[in-house]
Amino acid sequence: MNITDINTNIMTGVWTNEELRSMADAVTYARSQLNRRKMREVGQGDTVKFYSTRRGTWQTGTVIKIAIKNVTVQVGTSLWKVPANMLELVGEYA
Repeated sequence: MNITDINTNIMTGVWTNEELRSMADAVTYARSQLNRRKMREVGQGDTVKFYSTRRGTWQTGTVIKIAIKNVTVQVGTSLWKVPANMLELVGEYA
């Protein structure tokens, strides 16, 4: 079963409110686990990239600070607060 099959099944299936809430909780949990894994992967000074929906392009910068939910990345002269699960390591550790 691929992601398209899963999405189609969710949209066309007859689900109770409790079942849909359970699915949403599972997705939320998976996202938080991904975020925690990414937080452990990156460190101050690492070069990372992320896709900016504001600019519609990939941005590359240096990790300045790691907070509880977001990572501060310096791109040029500006600072971006980015969720860790959106970051990809660039360079020798990627």
